[in-house]
Amino acid sequence: MKSERRTIIIVVLFLLVAAGLYIYWFLQNHQLVEREYRERPSREVRENPFHAAKLYLERKGYDVEVSNGLNRFQSLPSTDDMIIGERLGGRLPDQRVDDLLDWVHDGGQLLTDVQRSWVGDDPGGNDKLLTKLGVTLWEHDSDEWDEGEMPSFELTHTTLDSGEVIEAEFDFGLSLYDDSDRDTIYVHGEHSNHILVIPRGKGWVMLATDLTFMRNPGWYRNWKGEESKPHINHRDHAFLLNWLAETNHTVWLVRGVDAAPLPALIWQHGRYAVISLGVLLLFWLWWLYNRFGPLRASIIPERRNILEHLRMSAVFAWRQDKAQQLFTETRKDVELLLRRKHPQIATLPVAERSTKLAELCELSAEQINRALHSDWQGEREFIELTDLLQQIRNTL
Repeated sequence: MKSERRTIIIVVLFLLVAAGLYIYWFLQNHQLVEREYRERPSREVRENPFHAAKLYLERKGYDVEVSNGLNRFQSLPSTDDMIIGERLGGRLPDQRVDDLLDWVHDGGQLLTDVQRSWVGDDPGGNDKLLTKLGVTLWEHDSDEWDEGEMPSFELTHTTLDSGEVIEAEFDFGLSLYDDSDRDTIYVHGEHSNHILVIPRGKGWVMLATDLTFMRNPGWYRNWKGEESKPHINHRDHAFLLNWLAETNHTVWLVRGVDAAPLPALIWQHGRYAVISLGVLLLFWLWWLYNRFGPLRASIIPERRNILEHLRMSAVFAWRQDKAQQLFTETRKDVELLLRRKHPQIATLPVAERSTKLAELCELSAEQINRALHSDWQGEREFIELTDLLQQIRNTL
């Protein structure tokens, strides 16, 4: 018993020492290294630039729905909800804009940025919301700035009703002004008014020069080569979004409101190309209809003789090495015919049978023996022996 116990203790001590030595070797030769892998953004992030804003609002307790604008503006949501969309005043037709303003008057809230016009002296001429609300859009003159000094983004510090000061960043170059005596709330910087919160009936219209502050996190490089991060995770942008969206039940993130049908887009931007293709099609059809010269008569192929078909079949069979099979089958057919009609001759020895068949078929015994018992070599001998077998079969 003592020897067995001593053996077990020795084995356990050996295993513990081995485990300790392995752990020591492992720690001396391995090191924990952290690595970061950059993966491609998900499909939701690629398709929805406000996906991060959606997640933030959901975390704050809001019900957030992402909707295609063409379907959403067929029937507007509840007047307790909020709609967020890009450049709705420039993308929607007049009737949809009027319906949207009536919905706001009944208590809805709308947040959108302005549609900038790049042609003419009126930068807001393409935005119907600006025209219907009496808001003016101004564009900063780049000539007023020295070369290389005009900023790409402007940092604003705005004091809210609660007394809190927020810091936000907007695209520099545009400014909004409300010339009426409404109780409009401004989010402004040193040079520009970037957001106007305009009361309308029971609701609010929130117009912004841009919605960059709501976009997904990412790096952007301005025209100076400097990197900036105007996104939802930067400065107080998330707090600003929460302040704009408060007191609402459901927030609708609307996108794709200007997705016109493909035929309408083709006709709008390429009508001359469509007309040219139509004219070319008419000329092509005319060219197919009008032939030059007499019509070519259809050639009816001559009907072949049956012997020609048989000859070609024989040539094909010869090329496919079917001659031996044909010769063997012919010889078997002669043997069966001889046993059925002349059984007394079929049972004779080979020499006597050849002699009897030679007398019956008017052939020599050598010819009979070659036809029934010899192999052919070459095309000439094949034809000769086949002809002999055919004579014997015809005689029998």
